[in-house]
Amino acid sequence: MGRKGPLQQVPSDELDVIEAYGGEGPGKPNCQGKYMIASHYWLQDTDGPKQPGFYGPIDMRKLPGGGGSSWWEAMHIYGVRIGKEDTVYYGDNIEVARHKTARLSGREPICFYINLATGGGWPVDLSRYDGIADMYVDYVCVYEGQ
Repeated sequence: MGRKGPLQQVPSDELDVIEAYGGEGPGKPNCQGKYMIASHYWLQDTDGPKQPGFYGPIDMRKLPGGGGSSWWEAMHIYGVRIGKEDTVYYGDNIEVARHKTARLSGREPICFYINLATGGGWPVDLSRYDGIADMYVDYVCVYEGQ
């Protein structure tokens, strides 16, 4: 799943459980510790959901059980359930967004990946970190069933 390019030549859905570019303070993409959820429908016609769909901003600090910390300050649990009718996104086991399940997500096998893709068109200055960015993943669970 992903961007149109030499390796991406078939229609696909990209469901971003968390889409965040970092940065704190006014004018930054994820101002005040909030993040977005995004759905993209690559190389598809427009008879389905509008693309891309952005949901949020989500403020983890205000979710019950979120511990009062933003998405980048502490470990959190993120999830997505792709159902026959709806696709539901979770933050710390609380529903934070929902949309109709896209055509391909509802009928094709699902693949997933976890990555720390910095940039995406936003300027990224890692100079104060010696050019290094880290992402920590404690565990990943994938379930299939009714």
